[in-house]
Amino acid sequence: MSKLRILMYHGVSADGKRDGLTVDTDQLEQHFHYLWSNGYTPLLFSELIACHAQKKASPTRRC
Repeated sequence: MSKLRILMYHGVSADGKRDGLTVDTDQLEQHFHYLWSNGYTPLLFSELIACHAQKKASPTRRC
């Protein structure tokens, strides 16, 4: 059985201010670059719901 990994950000700061729940735009870009470089592509929650409703497996290496 495959596992679903969920990546969630509480806040993204354009001015560089961060806290435990907020990343700045440079850090967010680094995260997305890492995911893209490692074969992950985003899956919208609406796509996940559609896959479930149609009883289809979600694509592999999606996050």
